[in-house]
Amino acid sequence: MKKKSLWAVTAALAAGILSLGTDVSLQAAEPETVVETEAEETKGSETEGSKIQENEKQDKNGEYFGVWRYIWYDNTDYALSNDLMFMPDGTIFLADVPEAIQVGTYELSGGKFTMENLPEEVAAQANSITGEFTPLVKSDAATYKLKSEDADLYFQNEEEDNKLVMTVDATDETDPLAPKSIQAATAFLKLKNQDLFLNKLLQDTAWDIDGKVLVISSDGTLNLDDGAQTGKFTVSSNEIKFAWDKGAAVTYMPEEITEYSIILSNLEDDSQIITLTRNADISMPEADTEAETE
Repeated sequence: MKKKSLWAVTAALAAGILSLGTDVSLQAAEPETVVETEAEETKGSETEGSKIQENEKQDKNGEYFGVWRYIWYDNTDYALSNDLMFMPDGTIFLADVPEAIQVGTYELSGGKFTMENLPEEVAAQANSITGEFTPLVKSDAATYKLKSEDADLYFQNEEEDNKLVMTVDATDETDPLAPKSIQAATAFLKLKNQDLFLNKLLQDTAWDIDGKVLVISSDGTLNLDDGAQTGKFTVSSNEIKFAWDKGAAVTYMPEEITEYSIILSNLEDDSQIITLTRNADISMPEADTEAETE
């Protein structure tokens, strides 16, 4: 009997039919690097070198966070034909459904990862799902039939823009006496408009900034220093606006995103830079989903 395609499974997820199981968040792992040190180097130097490597890793990984659109696949039955959103905390969501749904976790190492904690129905069809981010090459435009009018995707700058190729390893047991190994690829490009990702990243979170705590609720309400300032948070065309009830409306652009922080620059004065660092000590109230599941 022919297998149900992975597209059908993810569509069922979007409809809320399937269970995602345990919600597990993994921290993004740093690429494997080897640093040779001289015997006489001090431990302090080694620590400093580790910090530099960590910063470089975070800078690179930041390119991969966000929403990626599927543009091509070579096997309909095993196509991952949904937009995917990669979060800095190691979670992966379906992005082209009314409510973002978590479908797995990942650990980045040198631009490569293996999806873990897959929905049961997906894991039953795939032995593994792996992915790799690599720079675009000239032949990709022809391979993936890209057109210049696809202006909503990053693919114009070779070796600056990246592609993501995800591979499903599976076993076709249509003939149980002669099972076949299958490798099916799906290619993705990053969307230019990352409003969904930025909202998901910033909302429902407490952030530290210059000794103060900024809470951004799931409805976009701002609360700075326990009510000292309140306002509204919105995102449009990657522009992040903080509209304060007792102050101005200031718009920022994201400059750098790491696992723990986001650096923003003032849209009107790019010399003004602020850094929001995730506050791990403040727990946000969980959304009440009881009514939805009854």
